[in-house]
Amino acid sequence: MAEDWRFFGSNLRDVYSLLGSTCHVTLKGGKDYSGYLYNVDPETLTLLLLVQAPEDKEGKVDSQDYKTIVAIRQHVIKDFSIDKSPASRKITMEDMDRCVPVSASLASPESILARKAQLIELLRSTRIPVETTDEDPVVHILNSAHVRPPYLPSSVDCPNTVIRERVKAIIQELQQ
Repeated sequence: MAEDWRFFGSNLRDVYSLLGSTCHVTLKGGKDYSGYLYNVDPETLTLLLLVQAPEDKEGKVDSQDYKTIVAIRQHVIKDFSIDKSPASRKITMEDMDRCVPVSASLASPESILARKAQLIELLRSTRIPVETTDEDPVVHILNSAHVRPPYLPSSVDCPNTVIRERVKAIIQELQQ
């Protein structure tokens, strides 16, 4: 897959080696974004950028260091470039993760365990085979899909696209 997959001339290995690099995106509608390359979803070709927080109605940003993730689908991108010059600033994934605030309600151990229990209960109530133990944090579904903590739609691993999307929909249902 790494050899067939392309995102604006870069293969999967190129993108991985450039995570944390400064980049610039111009959308077909004319809007520009500059920030750090956080990731590219290899399946949906969605670009994730770590950018400065958007301004509020009065044009103020809460903090100079506050950053947010912007997801941009490939089909709306007109131009994408990564600054590969030696003088460009590159930050680590750990530093980028620290920049993005995580909701306390999503990250607390109690809420994670509650989401796991709700997921298992919902799956079993619809007679979907589930395997898990207290020692194993992963919820295994049909020996095909695996849901890891924090049990969000983005936590689903499954090679079968149809099953993966259905499990994500079930988890999304739990969040509402």
